[in-house]
Amino acid sequence: MDALRNCDKVCFTVYGNETIKEEAWAPFLQSVVVFGRCHFVESGAKATALLKQFAMKYYPDAQMVDEEIARAGKAAQVFEIEIEHLSGKEIQER
Repeated sequence: MDALRNCDKVCFTVYGNETIKEEAWAPFLQSVVVFGRCHFVESGAKATALLKQFAMKYYPDAQMVDEEIARAGKAAQVFEIEIEHLSGKEIQER
């Protein structure tokens, strides 16, 4: 939190879509670097909605998400990244 208060600029990298093509043995990977600004989302309806949207990726149904948020949601801090620039590439790992 202190670092974000001093400077809200962030970047992170996501790797995925590994494929093996016929012409070479080494896998091809795609990656994206995201540049943007990160903001703390104060508790409230927006924070709860973002937390639920995120949790739906990992829980099997909305009822379980709602129960978990009701039980422990106050302990979660939600941050939102405003994307300013993306840079992607595909490379062959060797």
